[in-house]
Amino acid sequence: VESEAILNASVGLKYLGGNQELYTMVLAAYRNENTTTSQSLKECIETKNYTEAIQIVHKIKGSSANIGATKLYELCIQLQQALKENDTTQIESLYITFDTLLAKVIDSIDHQL
Repeated sequence: VESEAILNASVGLKYLGGNQELYTMVLAAYRNENTTTSQSLKECIETKNYTEAIQIVHKIKGSSANIGATKLYELCIQLQQALKENDTTQIESLYITFDTLLAKVIDSIDHQL
């Protein structure tokens, strides 16, 4: 998958009025805030603490939309719904995709910083 599909800078820049310097700062903050997100989410899912898991997914969903990580944002919508419905099969499947996509987003950010 090409990095543009993982992280669409033009979408992120649009949210920030085209300010490249600000976008770079937001990307760095996103990376720093989400280095342990996948592990925290995994622990919540394993212990069936879906209330906390929903909060984690909700937070990264919003910040992913803001930086242009549209695929991750869309996946978060599905994962949040599965968590609300206690759909364990979907949760496990979506988590695996979430973990992979988040790693790709962070890798993509690393290439831009």
